[in-house]
Amino acid sequence: MIRAAAPPLTGEVDAYEDELASYLGVTDVVAVSSGTTALQTGLYAAGVRPGDRVIVPALTVVMTVAPVVALGAQPVFVDCNDDGTDFDLDDLTAHLDGATAIVPVYLWGRAPSSDAVRHLAAQHGIPVVVDACQALGTMIGRTHAGLDATVGCYSTHQLKLLSTGEGGFLATDDSELAATARAYRSHWLTAPPRSAPASRIAHNFRLAEPLAALGRAELAGLDEQISWRTEQTLLMIRLLAEVKQLEALVPRRQRWNHYAPVFRLHLDRPRAFAEHLAALDIPVPNSTGTFKLIPLDQRPMFADETAPRCTTAATVLDSILAIALTRADDHTRQLRDQPLGGDRPFHHVKQRFAGVFIDHRRDLHRPTVGSGVELEVQRPHHLRRVGLDRRNRGHPGSFAGMVLPDLQALLAPEPVDLLDIDPRALIEPQSRPRAAEPVSLIPDRIRAQPGPHTGVRIGRGVLDRQPPIRRPIQPNNLAREPFRHSLHLTKHVHGAALGCWAQNFPVMIM
Repeated sequence: MIRAAAPPLTGEVDAYEDELASYLGVTDVVAVSSGTTALQTGLYAAGVRPGDRVIVPALTVVMTVAPVVALGAQPVFVDCNDDGTDFDLDDLTAHLDGATAIVPVYLWGRAPSSDAVRHLAAQHGIPVVVDACQALGTMIGRTHAGLDATVGCYSTHQLKLLSTGEGGFLATDDSELAATARAYRSHWLTAPPRSAPASRIAHNFRLAEPLAALGRAELAGLDEQISWRTEQTLLMIRLLAEVKQLEALVPRRQRWNHYAPVFRLHLDRPRAFAEHLAALDIPVPNSTGTFKLIPLDQRPMFADETAPRCTTAATVLDSILAIALTRADDHTRQLRDQPLGGDRPFHHVKQRFAGVFIDHRRDLHRPTVGSGVELEVQRPHHLRRVGLDRRNRGHPGSFAGMVLPDLQALLAPEPVDLLDIDPRALIEPQSRPRAAEPVSLIPDRIRAQPGPHTGVRIGRGVLDRQPPIRRPIQPNNLAREPFRHSLHLTKHVHGAALGCWAQNFPVMIM
């Protein structure tokens, strides 16, 4: 059999770079294979060579400093300000002598609220290479975050707001720097007609043409993706606004892309709390509990007992909880179809979710369960009944084990102190409803009726009646399910609860 070869996919990278440059308002974009290689390419193009000193914040991920080490340069760790969005300017000034580059990091999508670093760098003639891998879409005035510098570096990893599966790019208005970056990403080879033997050792950091084609499609929906992530993050912040142990940290002087909700924990052992969340059967991925973030100067490969510690960075990381939202969490868009507003005022949401935060120092995630309670769950196209009693309440990590063990207790009208809250007091309506009277649970309806046990199946998706057994809803098939008016609970915390937001556990209560 003779098969005709498919024509190769060509020109996608060039078109992708042009479209990104137009979107960002810069002259040049260079697409590469990852955010890490974007940083390495940007640093090399900015003039960093072996033995150079590169200033890096202590408060960042190890992927920021890896390119510095790969280039043979010496990372110099500088402490941060009180909220972790910028360098400590005094500490930065003390380390400027002999520095070849400064690498600010816009962690969790947050840009600094001042231009002080840029001005200091300009005074000393030091290029600024911004790690904006998480900040695509954040705007400072009319400028995209990362572009108020010599070069901005971005990631298009599968968990980023713009995804090519894996990939990255750097953006700049310096055409000479961009030309150096293009040569460095491609073994120092130049395209015809100016082809010549490679004069330097460089790398293969090229982005594959099919991934560039994917990036072009993703770029067309980037603003919508950022808008949805903003809605999702702001909803989480508003629902938890009355929880006194949580302080939402919203950056100033910018249009934040809301890459990750960031809270300050007012607890005696905040890192232990974060680790508790990450260890749950249905985990809540977060900065310290899951990713074990510690200041870079405290990591074993960089630890120097003779150097002063970056103490503010350590304090900030210990007290901050950044929730890692993913594209799976963004997969359903029901909240946009049925926004919380008008006849669903937010003060009702706050009342009913005021008890979501459970003191992590107390073992309250195994409540005593009373008699069976039957729930009637209404959906646009389905009507189901599920029942719960102590025999099938689910393990402590289940939605049933946390939220629905005893509906009568859930509906208790008495206010509850947040430090002593029981999961059964999660909802605080103003009055106990009569049998079969609907109780609003945002943005869905749930009806409580005393009745016999009917059985429940706890899956990684919906709660269902037995029999029949239905397949659980997974993130990759959510779009095919006809639940347009459901609430996608994207992060779930039981025991030490932050909210009913279940990663890979989209409980649909309609």
